[in-house]
Amino acid sequence: MKPNGKRINLAKRAEEKLASVKDRMAKSQKNAARAGAAVPTSIPDETLVETAAEAIEQPATNPRNTKKSRKKRSKKARKLAAAAAADKAAKPDAEKSTAIEYLTLWKSARGAGWKFNKNTQSWLLKYIYTPGKISDDSFALLVEYLEGLKGAARDRIYQEAKKISEATADSSDSGSSSSSSSSSSDSSSSSDSDSSSSSPSSSSSDSDSDSSDSDAEEVAPKKAAAAKSAAPAPASTADPVKAAARAAAKAEKKKNRKANRKAVAKWKALRAVELMRALG
Repeated sequence: MKPNGKRINLAKRAEEKLASVKDRMAKSQKNAARAGAAVPTSIPDETLVETAAEAIEQPATNPRNTKKSRKKRSKKARKLAAAAAADKAAKPDAEKSTAIEYLTLWKSARGAGWKFNKNTQSWLLKYIYTPGKISDDSFALLVEYLEGLKGAARDRIYQEAKKISEATADSSDSGSSSSSSSSSSDSSSSSDSDSSSSSPSSSSSDSDSDSSDSDAEEVAPKKAAAAKSAAPAPASTADPVKAAARAAAKAEKKKNRKANRKAVAKWKALRAVELMRALG
């Protein structure tokens, strides 16, 4: 049978209380011996019973489980989380300002007081094509800085710029070809409609002969449709005005995202071309 943890804790507290009583008795014996008074040799049973009862009646309180301590710990945890979030948000700004200062010092010092920093250079190369990271003025300094770059890093930057430029050119070519194909399909559909309108009169005569047979077959569906239209239509729960507004907002949002993607792609292509011109 599994022992009860509560009883074990009560027994432990009783033992601790008895040990403290024994310590007090030992001290009192020493004091009495020094004063020459009678020395008690044992602990009275009443004292043992009262001590055990006191230990059992008073429940043990863990200082970490009180409401005040829990509230204090949660408040401290919230402060730490807020500080960590603030540090995380401030870190990109600090890295950006450090990179800009790195390029500015390189431009002005030209070796005097400037020291190469691999981490800062890696940050600059990582965010060349990320909007909002490197401004146009700083990018001009970066292009000038990368002109002196040598080795595999220079080749990698050039190949990446070439890939971005070719991808943008391919997408523009596919867009123009799709527009031309749509115009050609429109012209072919118009020619097909003209040829169908100039068909021989024999087909019209055949259709007249078949129309008499099809009229009888169409009577039953027409009656069913009329009965269905005569029945009261269920009330629509959706507001048509709100639905139309949501559809228009969704279409506008989609259009803006598409335009934004095109603008970013064009911006990347311009930077890629400038880098290819500087490194090629």
